Amino acid sequence: MANITITNLDLGSVILQNAEFRDELLKFTAAGTVVEGTILARQSVSTTITPAADGGNTGDGTVTLATVTAGPIVPIVGAYNFECTSTAVAAGTATATAAADGGNTGNGTVTALSITADSVGLLPGAYNLEMIELGVKNGTATGTATADGGNTGNGTAGAVTAGSEAKAGNYIVTCTDATVSGSEIFEVIDPDGEKLEDLTVGVAYSNNHFGVTISDGATDFVVGDFWTIAIANTGGLFKLVDPNGSTISNTIIMDAGSGATTDVEVNGIAFTITDGATDFVVGDKFAITVANTVGLWKLEDPNSAVVADNIEMTAGAGTATAIKVPGMSFTITDGATDFVVGDKFSLTVAADGDLVPYVIAGAGGAQIPLAILTYDVTATAAADIPIRAGVKGSFRKERLVIDADGDDSNITNAILDQLRHYGLVATNINELNILDNQ
Repeated sequence: MANITITNLDLGSVILQNAEFRDELLKFTAAGTVVEGTILARQSVSTTITPAADGGNTGDGTVTLATVTAGPIVPIVGAYNFECTSTAVAAGTATATAAADGGNTGNGTVTALSITADSVGLLPGAYNLEMIELGVKNGTATGTATADGGNTGNGTAGAVTAGSEAKAGNYIVTCTDATVSGSEIFEVIDPDGEKLEDLTVGVAYSNNHFGVTISDGATDFVVGDFWTIAIANTGGLFKLVDPNGSTISNTIIMDAGSGATTDVEVNGIAFTITDGATDFVVGDKFAITVANTVGLWKLEDPNSAVVADNIEMTAGAGTATAIKVPGMSFTITDGATDFVVGDKFSLTVAADGDLVPYVIAGAGGAQIPLAILTYDVTATAAADIPIRAGVKGSFRKERLVIDADGDDSNITNAILDQLRHYGLVATNINELNILDNQ
């Protein structure tokens, strides 16, 4: 068998045989030289991504530091859509504030707001805390009995005790039967106009509303004489409604009395109601605003395919969240005004197309080897230099170079396989010296 004959062999060159070339531009980012044998890649997209907030956003946060990242994924040219899909409160991390309604009668306050560690599922936004009923807390109220100034009878009343069902307000006790001297009959009407059992002078009166004894005086009571039994308001019933209008609780009982405090914790929101010198009335309310601490976002490519969803952003004015998805990374920073569902940013990836020296951990295409430089090229400054790159054929393996290394020390079989995929066969020159017929 005849010896193997190699054509197009140039021992002073990287080229062995059957080389094909294509006119290209080689990108230089600064002055320098790219030497013969350098493996080249195509910078198909710019590594800098341009973010822009949608003009209709509610939140005033920003997206910055957007860049194409190393790895096998090369982003698509065009505008990616980054959109808020939901907001939430992370357990134990949110803050809350309270503001009294401008039309309140009572001058009490809501303070010491916090979000507790069991606040999973808590919605961000404005909660409405509203008084729905005045009341007496657990029968602990006090009461006073006052005779009308126009009464004929001059009997007296003992101490008033409030019962477990006492209602805050005035009970009106009116003489309706004066037939028996010293045992006159009084009708009892509660603050809501409901009639209770009658009271008899000289007999202790006691039920779940109040207790009192009205004693006979030197001058008997007559029909129409009356007393006012005033039960102090020692509690107010509040309800708390979430930002979606759903009632969380309508059984929040407040202790009344100027300066009295009531600590409340419901569904992860904790706060203190302090009664003021002027009592609250039904309809008085507070807005409790729970800050958003987590936003969930999705990223879609220019073809509307979902790249990633449930991307979690940490909220809080000035808080930055670094996000990395296949092929790109960026940072979203929350602003003074929270994002809402539907707020979005465009992340525009620009086309490039120039050849660059292959980089193992490159980005935007620089990590995919597909050509070989067959002669030295020098630039005196950053520029795109016209070249003829080898895009097919056999090349001397010993002369191949990774530019960042300056030699072939990191050229692996995997890299050679990638070159072979593009028709570039790296051959060890020593193999060419093996003669036939051995």
